[in-house]
Amino acid sequence: MDETAHPSKRRGRVLQILDGALGATGEGDALAALVRKRTDGPIDLLLRGDAVRYLAEPGSADRLRQAVAALFYVAEEAAARGIPRERLGAGEPIAQDAIPQLLGRYEQVWHF
Repeated sequence: MDETAHPSKRRGRVLQILDGALGATGEGDALAALVRKRTDGPIDLLLRGDAVRYLAEPGSADRLRQAVAALFYVAEEAAARGIPRERLGAGEPIAQDAIPQLLGRYEQVWHF
């Protein structure tokens, strides 16, 4: 398999996990700014829990996608919150049981 085919296939990158909401209006904008501020280089972002709601905000998914190299969300958690796939914008779904394999692709995993 070509390791350069998709950003998540390469090791050495950073994966940022976010599983909660920030609790403010304009959360998607604030999250995108925070992600950009916390790193000097491109990172990938995995949204879990209530954080998957950011992808359902109008325009939020696009702003987040511009701030990171790859954007993932846990499909089951979006479904449990009643967010239809067509509202999830630019994010790439990942199954809950596939998260360990995703984490194994990264040298660094940050969680907040």
